[in-house]
Amino acid sequence: MSIDQAELGRRLKEARESCGLTQDDTAREMSVSRATIAQIELGNRSVSGLELAKLAYLYARDIREFLAPSFSADGLTAVLLRAEDGAGDGVKTALRDCIA
Repeated sequence: MSIDQAELGRRLKEARESCGLTQDDTAREMSVSRATIAQIELGNRSVSGLELAKLAYLYARDIREFLAPSFSADGLTAVLLRAEDGAGDGVKTALRDCIA
């Protein structure tokens, strides 16, 4: 069973929030406007394969998690990405690279 655009948007929003990122943070990393991220999360704008891959990397998720019949944004990855001073950008980048 495939998911629709609205469900994909909901999953992307949930993953973003679990990482402690704002729409502004995500837009900056993706080189798009905050409104674009909002439209994606509302299911009003489709997501290209390249965009989905970038978002999965940014949220430190396997891309298949967004497309699978069931989805959970909770877990160790979210905890690690939310680490304040304990994990620098280098650690977060290494985590994302490992998952990718």
